[in-house]
Amino acid sequence: MIRLLLALTLAGISSRAEEAEHLTDLPAGIAKAKAEGKHVFVMFTGSDWCIPCIKFEQNVMTHSTFKEFATSRLVAVILDIPYRKKIEPELKQRNEELAKKLGVNIYPTFLILDATGAEIGRRESYLGEPAAEFVKILRDLLKRGGEVSKGTQ
Repeated sequence: MIRLLLALTLAGISSRAEEAEHLTDLPAGIAKAKAEGKHVFVMFTGSDWCIPCIKFEQNVMTHSTFKEFATSRLVAVILDIPYRKKIEPELKQRNEELAKKLGVNIYPTFLILDATGAEIGRRESYLGEPAAEFVKILRDLLKRGGEVSKGTQ
């Protein structure tokens, strides 16, 4: 019985750790990337209204291929602009201001920033690519730097 309780407790800790794999504050993400020698992966999302955003979260962010790549190379920052979902009003306003400042008009938009916060790559849209293919897209953005990659159908 004690083993079962211990296993359930550890599983709960593990699942909470998996849920907390991203930040919601861009300056904190940049600082963390600088400290860890990584790039910043920024996702502008509409978590409760943007169907491609929801599919990306389900199909890519939860996949081990993406998690392993992101953990080793990136600091993830998710900037959500929901319609109905309740988030702190200041956080929503800050995310909206960042989207405007960074020229985000398509959701989801993915940015790769260097550790100083300079944009080196951008991907606008998610077309349902599997996690491994999306990781390849991110690797290409990291290599090319600066080019905008628009999803094509």
